[in-house]
Amino acid sequence: SQAENICENFRVNRGLDIITLRLDHLYNIPKERKDVNNICADMCLDCMRDGHIKARTEHTFSLLCENDAVEYIYQFVKTSHHKYSLYNLSSNDVVSELELAAMVQEHMDGTANVVTSSGGKGRCVLSGIRFEKEYGVHAFGDLNKNIEKMAAYMQKHKATFVNEDKLKLPWWKILW
Repeated sequence: SQAENICENFRVNRGLDIITLRLDHLYNIPKERKDVNNICADMCLDCMRDGHIKARTEHTFSLLCENDAVEYIYQFVKTSHHKYSLYNLSSNDVVSELELAAMVQEHMDGTANVVTSSGGKGRCVLSGIRFEKEYGVHAFGDLNKNIEKMAAYMQKHKATFVNEDKLKLPWWKILW
C-alpha cells in the first residue's frame, strides 16, 4: 500500500527504525454499536437485528483476536533488533465465512438462518510465520470460545446494539 511504501522509503533513505505491522482481520468484543467493526460482530448484530446471518461461500480468512495482537506487539516492542521491516501478525488459523457463520449461529441460540451468497474475495490470509519464527509467539486465543463470549455479551446488551438507532439524544446533549 502507499502508506507502507512511504514508511519503507523513510526507513531506507533516512536510516530510521520504521517497522510496518499488518494485523490480519483483527476482532474484539464490541462494547457498543459504534464498536462493531469486524466480521464476527457484524454477524452477531445481523443475527440479533435481522434474524439471519449473511455469509459468502468462497471467502476464507484468518482472524486475529485483539488480545493476541497486544501480545504480539508487546513481544515486538521489547526487542531492540528486528530482522525485517514488515511483519504480518496473524493467527494463521484459516476459517471460512460459512464456518464462522455456523459458530455465530450456534452461540446466538441457533435460531437464525445462514443466508449464503457466492462470490467474494476468495482466500485472504496473511502469513504470520516470519513473525512466529523470529519472536517465538503464536496466537493463543480460541476463536470458537471468543465467538461464544462475544455472542453472550451482545445478547446480554442487545438494546445497546439493536436499539441504538432508535435512541434520541436529550436536548441538552444536542446543544453541547
